[in-house]
Amino acid sequence: MKIYDLLYLLDKQPASLKKTDTFKILSYNLKISKVLNNIKLNRKTYSALNNAKVDSSKLGMFLKKNNLPESNFFPDFMSLKYKYLKEKKD
Repeated sequence: MKIYDLLYLLDKQPASLKKTDTFKILSYNLKISKVLNNIKLNRKTYSALNNAKVDSSKLGMFLKKNNLPESNFFPDFMSLKYKYLKEKKD
C-alpha cells in the first residue's frame, strides 16, 4: 500500500496552481509545520484531497475520520483546488 504525504500532494499540483499566492503560503506553512510534515495519507485520503471531493461543510468530519489535525492548511487547499478544478471544467 502506497503512503503519501502533504509535500507530495503539493508537489503534484499543476504549474498554474503553484503560481498562486495562496499555494505559496500553503507551501510555506507546510515547510515550517512539524505536525503537517509528519502526516501520512493513504490512497483514498490523498485522492479525496487531490480531487477536492470533500465538501467544506463536511471537512471537519473528514479530518477526524482520517486522523488529520485541525489546520488552516486543509480548508485553504480544498478551496484553492476546488476553484482550479471548476475553472478547468468551464
